Amino acid sequence: MRIFHRLELQSGLKTVFFVVILLSSLLIFGISTSFTQELVQTDEKTFDFKSGSTLLLTLDVGNVEISTWDQDKIHIRLRKWVDAGSRDKAQELMEKLQVEFIQQRDVFEIRQLKQGSGNPFSRLLKITGLKKSASSRIDFILRVPNRLKLQIIKNEGIVIVDSLTGSINLKQKTGELQLNSIFADKIDLDLDEVETKIVNLKGNISTKTNVAVSSNKGNLIFQDCRIGKLVARLKNSDCFLIGNSISNCDFESKTGDIFFRPVDYNQSFFNISTKKGDVFFLISESPLCQVFLETGLGMIKSEHPWDIIKSGSGFSVNLEKTDSNTGKIVIITDFGDIFIKKNWESYRK
Repeated sequence: MRIFHRLELQSGLKTVFFVVILLSSLLIFGISTSFTQELVQTDEKTFDFKSGSTLLLTLDVGNVEISTWDQDKIHIRLRKWVDAGSRDKAQELMEKLQVEFIQQRDVFEIRQLKQGSGNPFSRLLKITGLKKSASSRIDFILRVPNRLKLQIIKNEGIVIVDSLTGSINLKQKTGELQLNSIFADKIDLDLDEVETKIVNLKGNISTKTNVAVSSNKGNLIFQDCRIGKLVARLKNSDCFLIGNSISNCDFESKTGDIFFRPVDYNQSFFNISTKKGDVFFLISESPLCQVFLETGLGMIKSEHPWDIIKSGSGFSVNLEKTDSNTGKIVIITDFGDIFIKKNWESYRK
């Protein structure tokens, strides 16, 4: 019994010793970072850039604002910012913030060079939330020709694009994305945890795909857009489609909710499916298009006097039309509910 008691005592002492060492390390780290040194450097550059060319941005942490002008040039304003425990450390971080400008015939690339992986203990503190956010970043403000092909690979930050004509291909890990007044032949968005708002998008009305988007987390908003075809694959993102004209919509969601308030739908084709997310759709009582609703285990709740039929464990609605030239709305959920609304204000209830 004494042996077991001694072993338990030794184990307890080891635990206490480990806790003391950990708390001391955290205290030292906190003291060392309580007095910080900030450094800021700014720079401006201008390069020839032909309208219709490709602009490729490969960036890490920071914000990007892109707007257009009537010159065949690209104007770049960048701001480097670092925050460290001493001036020497801040200067060391500043020297690591390097950017390359690579100009080819039809492609201009802005590339932020990768930094080192850093101290493992520092990374652990960042994961646990004991260390503040990134201590270095580069912000960009770009003026570009109106027409171009834009490709962005972004790790963290805010991306804002205004009044662009052409195409956008973007992959972003975290942060925010805003696309305003874009006339695009094609937009392809690969988003991880990004809050996204797209306003006044004017794509070409055709059978080709105008917008393709995949999103893991974060709200996704389309407002006052004109889209030929929208293909969306969402996981945990809620999506709000407000005041849009969409000819063809192919929409899949796992757990996120979907809110539709289309401008018109009688000549459109909507194919919407969810696993666990709910679907809210604003539509008139007697639409000219065909409507088919079906739930696996969820409910169908309509503000119109439609016939809701019990179908297995779920429900269904089928509004058939004899005119084959009309559009069609198909909404299918596994576990989610379907809410049919007759006015926008009822969304809030």
